Amino acid sequence: MSNVVCVWAGDMYSEEYVRRLADFAHLHTTKQINFVCFTDKKREPIAGVDFRLMPAMQFVGGKLWWYKIYIFSKEADLIGDCLYMDLDVVPLKTLDPLLEYNAPFVILQDFNRIHNKNFSVSNSSIIKWRPETAHYIWHQFKDQIHEITTKYRGDQDYLTKIIGTNKTWWPLDYACSFKWEWLTKPEYMEPYVLVFHGKPKPEDFKFDLTKMFKDKNDQLSKNQIHR
Repeated sequence: MSNVVCVWAGDMYSEEYVRRLADFAHLHTTKQINFVCFTDKKREPIAGVDFRLMPAMQFVGGKLWWYKIYIFSKEADLIGDCLYMDLDVVPLKTLDPLLEYNAPFVILQDFNRIHNKNFSVSNSSIIKWRPETAHYIWHQFKDQIHEITTKYRGDQDYLTKIIGTNKTWWPLDYACSFKWEWLTKPEYMEPYVLVFHGKPKPEDFKFDLTKMFKDKNDQLSKNQIHR
């Protein structure tokens, strides 16, 4: 069995984000999955979601995205291949190809690839890994939380450094940036997952996103798109 994993820390995202991602994961794969949501506090139960409480941690600047590193810990108790997705990603099609992708550690190339195809930073919105190969990521972080959260702007910068060349980037047609790529490049017409980094977020749209995905010429207010 594989795990589909997310992290829900703080109150920036509502329960609806977790529910939507869990529902999609359960309904749009032929695989047996366990949907695991790591959280920083006790939450109300959601059908199909295995909530797991993370230890309380203090990060420089209070940036809660650092909780994501906990998913690589032995204490997370994940068994089997894992597919992590940020709460603000929107899957469009089956997750089977992502769950089946055969590589020890798969992560996105940062979306600045639109400016530099050789951009070397990774984006941590979607990650697939084998737990037994990644415990070292957490162990180093746990022992140097203050130093690491001071030195690096965010988790993806830390991950870029610590994994080095021990990674594979997702193919370009698997996942892309909603605002920087999907809206502007025809080669990204049908990715498996769209990433809503920064603004806008999915809830900023007052119409059915799934209908918009079928036709890029649908009415879309350009002033909703920000960096």
